[in-house]
Order: sequence, then structure tokens, then C-alpha cells
Amino acid sequence: MTQAVIIESVLTPDGRIFNGRDEDGQRRRFVCRTIFRPPVVGETWQVAGVVRRHPTHGQQVEVSSAHLVVSAGRAIVELLQGPRFPGVGPAAASRLWSAFGARLPELLSEGEEGAIAEALGGTDNAWRQAATLTGTWPDVRGEAHVATWLDRAGIGPAVATKVASCYGSDATALLEEDPYRLLAFMPWSAVDGLATRMGVAPDDRRRLVAACEAVLYEALDSSDTWLPDAGFRRALGLKLSGRALVAKALACAVEMSVVERIDGGWQALGPATMERFVAGRVAELVRRGGRSGLELPPTDRHGLSEEQKAAVRMAVTWRFSLLLGGAGVGKTTALRALCDVASGQGFDLHLMALSGRAAKRVAESTGRSASTIARWLQAVSAGTTGFGQRPLVVVDEASMVDLSSLYRIMRATPDDGGYVLIGDPGQLPPVSFGLTLHALVPCASVPRVELSTVFRQAAATGIPTLAAAIRVGDVPEIPAFAGTELTGAHFVECPVTGIVGTVANLLDRLDDGSVQVIGSVKGRGDSNDGGIRAVNAVMRAKRSGGKPELTGGFFEGEPVVWTRNDRDRGLTNGTLGHVAGERDGDGGRRLRVTFDGVEHELAGDSLRNLELAWAITAHKSQGSAFGTVIVLVSPNRLLDRALLYTAVTRARERVILIGSVGAFAKAVGSPPSASRRSVALGAHLAALGLAESDNDAASATGQVPAGS
Repeated sequence: MTQAVIIESVLTPDGRIFNGRDEDGQRRRFVCRTIFRPPVVGETWQVAGVVRRHPTHGQQVEVSSAHLVVSAGRAIVELLQGPRFPGVGPAAASRLWSAFGARLPELLSEGEEGAIAEALGGTDNAWRQAATLTGTWPDVRGEAHVATWLDRAGIGPAVATKVASCYGSDATALLEEDPYRLLAFMPWSAVDGLATRMGVAPDDRRRLVAACEAVLYEALDSSDTWLPDAGFRRALGLKLSGRALVAKALACAVEMSVVERIDGGWQALGPATMERFVAGRVAELVRRGGRSGLELPPTDRHGLSEEQKAAVRMAVTWRFSLLLGGAGVGKTTALRALCDVASGQGFDLHLMALSGRAAKRVAESTGRSASTIARWLQAVSAGTTGFGQRPLVVVDEASMVDLSSLYRIMRATPDDGGYVLIGDPGQLPPVSFGLTLHALVPCASVPRVELSTVFRQAAATGIPTLAAAIRVGDVPEIPAFAGTELTGAHFVECPVTGIVGTVANLLDRLDDGSVQVIGSVKGRGDSNDGGIRAVNAVMRAKRSGGKPELTGGFFEGEPVVWTRNDRDRGLTNGTLGHVAGERDGDGGRRLRVTFDGVEHELAGDSLRNLELAWAITAHKSQGSAFGTVIVLVSPNRLLDRALLYTAVTRARERVILIGSVGAFAKAVGSPPSASRRSVALGAHLAALGLAESDNDAASATGQVPAGS
């Protein structure tokens, strides 16, 4: 069946289940797999689907496609009295239909506010209603046209929602003008095919320029902000089905300023602008030199090492600096002292980290307010966070900070602001595109102090030695695990297909509440792939026997991880907890989960933010520490030196690696993923006179700051 349906009620927040009435007045329940956006009562939607009988709900339509259309005929009355036009109501909508009939949509489109107000009685309220109707109608009508256009173009509801959100009622005109605007939402092959059907010629300038942009933005999806000339031309030739149009495409793209040439390669305008701005701000701050007139108080009361004292002095003296160091070397202790000294000197501190969990740890360790980068940027934009004298921005876990985030931080901070980036370039690179800390470390002109004394693990455990070897790419010999060792680093070699079973057996023997399994990939949940989903599934099966299933499908006692930042609950992405049980409350059963000693009750959509945590990814573990860590070692594209280093250094007393010795050796011996990213921040810094160090070792580890 395919028919127009007037929406009578929406039964779920995502709008995929609703009640509607067709042209014959028959009411049905509709269930959609996907939908353009949640429908609104009174709207008309064109729906295609199959009528089936549900055992509970009776006859319902299983919808294969649904898109918004302009309400026609008397259906417009229901639309105008619905929530899209607040303050109008049934009486006014009916009165307008009686006055104008089928001409009503035309009057609304033409903005005939006076005629509409007069038909409603000419009162002040009538004029307010007329203003609402004529002001809102273009958007409502335009949205329907967009939905119809995209549906006829074969563009699914998920993409259509994004397009409509971005371009609004102008989407149809903009896409007809240049269909390649869809590249922001769809792959090149799909957009190029649509453009061809619309009559765009192979050598059309729109197509040539779009192909250049597509190549560079596909590189961004791989975290690269720059492509070498040969690689760029090769990829461009594949897009254009031959090399004949490559030179013309490049000429058009350069002429229209959508690509830039730098250091023998090419960048899209967006990442080039960001890298140039960051490089310029860093160069300016470094050239201004150290602050004069500061009399720094002694730091002995903080119990700092000489390295940590040097780091504190550097951070408050220089306007831009790097505080570097491997895991467990006391960066947090130095940060606490830095905050005390800087505050005493009148600095306006702004503490932040990319993840909510890292920001929470900064706040707890310093006793000062800290936030995620995203929340801080929102607060600055809203004017709820201001800047005093000597603003000093301190970013922890800076190895994870992507180019876009650092760019936005620097754009938001006044010109007289200073920066301290704290992190470990040996750990995981940003999830998003570009490199910041990793790209700044080789620049010898940038002041930095690197801490080297490990405090987290005792040297006797062997973990610091193992971590140090992994960090520099030396493949260490790791003794086999006999099963009785309480400390140290050990390896259990087994085939990939045996990893999950071996881990499950070990957890049965070792699990005392201080053991955490860390992996590189989530996997498919197949016990043969060595991923964390499989470990979680096997452990659930082993530990849930005889227990009643609770709300959300969880069992009492299961370890869980929260997966988003939730300011209202005070929970951050990566917070670990345990299921404590459930209780009956208003609206049904609620799951009781304890995070950091605080119990939370969860139900409904909030349960989507909860995942099992017998095993977690290395990204989720960053910034945490556990007594014993079990590391899953299976060959995959994410397993590299930085990931293994991050996982191993989460352990305080004992680390056990399980899986392929060959995969471990290959990952450690190969360059880390950060070094495989193609970025141009270093080239932009060099263009401003900030050269890389001649000493490769110093470049890699970040030795004593220049000029300090």
C-alpha cells in the first residue's frame, strides 16, 4: 500500500511508531524501520508499506518508506491547528478553511498576513495568529518539498534528515544548483551518480572541484589533513575515471580556493586554515619569550622531584609549553603544584580535558573546577565563562586532542592567554583528524619538560621496563605466566580463537575486583575474533547462571561502563560501575547501578548509555589505573605500539598479555599509528621559522625546553 496519512498521534520519541488516518478515514498503527524525522500531529506523510497483523496490536503497517508532503485539501486544517503553529487552534484553522478553501496554502505561501488576520476577526490576537501562520508556513512547506525531492532522488531518510537540518527549506534549490553539496552526507560514487542523472557533464567545473574536495575529505576520514602530490593526483584520477581531467580539476580547485598547496602536497581549505592558525598562535607565543617579573614561590611543600619543579616553573613562565612524560611519572602531581603556584601568581586558570572522565580526574586531583573541552567551549560561547588577567589554559591528556579541538580552544582564548599541554606522545593519538601534541613535540623551539621517573608502578614489577621498551619500539622478552605470580609482566601465548576462552578462565581464577581486561577492537561478538564483545558475552553467560534478568537485560553484579557525558547525573564517558539490582518505581522498573560509590537509577533511553565492562577498549581505559590488567593481543589494524603501551601502563602491579606473540612483536616493532598520519602542522610551523629538532631522539621524547 502507498497512501497519504494524516498523523494523529506519535507513540515513540524517535517517531518510528505512530497512529494515522488515511484518505478514506481508516485509522492504523504504523511502524517504521527508519524515518526522515519524527512526525508531528496534523502533518501529512506519504507512506508505503505492508499491512500485517501483530499478535498484540492487531493490524498495523510495516513501513518501508515515509516522507513528509505538503498538506492538501482539508487536511491543512489539521496541520494548522497542530503543534507546528502554536496559538492557532482548531477554531481559527477551520475559520480560515471556510474563508479561503483550497486557496489557503497559496495565501500562506504569499505571506498575505492582512487577509488572514481579517478573516480571523482583525483583533490583536488575530494578527498574532496571522504572523505565526505566515512566518512558519514557508519552513513547513519547504521542508516537505525537500523531503519529496530527496525521496525521488533515492536518498534515504537518515541522510535526508541531515540535509534538511543543514540547509532547511532552501535545500532543494541548493542541491539543484550543485548536487555535489551532498558530499557532506554521502560518498562520492552515490553523489556523482545522482549528478550524472541530473545532466552534469564529466568536465563540469562543479564536478571537477568536488572531486578534489572529495579526495581530501576522504583523507580526513582516515585522520589525514594533508596528502602528498602523487597520492592526491592518483586518487583524483580514480574519481574522474582517468588522468585526462586531473590537471583541469586542480586548476579549477586552486582558482576557487578550495585546496591549498603546501610542502609538496595538498590540503583542503578547512584543515589548512586550522593548522595555519594553530601554528601562527604557537609561533607568536613562543617568540614573545618568557614572562618577566615573576617571583615564583618555593615548591618544596608539594614534594616535587627536580623534574616536576622545572615543569612548574616552565608552565608559569612560558606562554606556550608542553609538559610531557610517560604513564605514571607524576604529571598529575606536577599539575596540582602548577595550579597552586599559578593561582598564587594571579593567573586565571582554565582546566580541561577531551573526555569527561579525564576532566573529572583533573578536578579531583587539583581540587579545582575542570571541564571537558566541549563544555568549556559552550560556556565561553554562552558567556558563562569569562577571562580574567593572565588566562592560562591547561589541557590534560593532550595526546588525544584533535586539530579541530585545539583550533577552537585557541580561537576562543584571548590573545594574551597562555597554554600548557600535558600529555604523553607515546599514548594513543586523537580519534578525530589531525595531530596536535604529537606534531608539536618535534618542534625544538617549543618549550617543554619531560618527566621520566615512574611512580605508578614499582620497578620490581617489571612493568616500567616493559612499558619503556614498547614506547620506543623495542620488542621485549616477556616471561610466560605460570598462574601464581602476583606482580610483574607476563604472556600467555594462544591462538586468536583461544583468546576469549583463556581470558574467561583467568578471570575465574584472578578476579578480585582489581582486574580489568583491555582490548583493541570491539569485534563482532564471535568468540573466535578475540574482541571485547566476545569476552563480555562469554563472561555474562558464565556469571549470570541462576540470576534473574534485570531491566535492560543486565544481571546483578555485572561490571558496566557509562558511554556518554551526562552533566545532570554527574557521569562521564568511560566511568566504570557495577549493577546493584533494580527497584520498581514510577513508570516501571529501574536498574540500580553504582558508579564511584554513588548509586544511580536508570530506565528507558538512559540504558542505551550502558555497556558491559568485563572488557573495555584501550581508549576507554586511558587515564585509569587497575591492580591487574589483562591485554588482548589479536592481529588487527588498531593494534599498534601506542595502544599496547596505553594498555600495559594501566596496570599498577601485574599485566598479563594473552594471544599472539607474533602480533605483539609486529605491533611493537612497527611505527605507531600517529606516525602514519599525514599532517601539515609541522610544515606550517616550519614556514613560520619553528624548525624541528636535529636530534631525532630529542624530537621523539621532548627534552629540555628551548631557551629555559
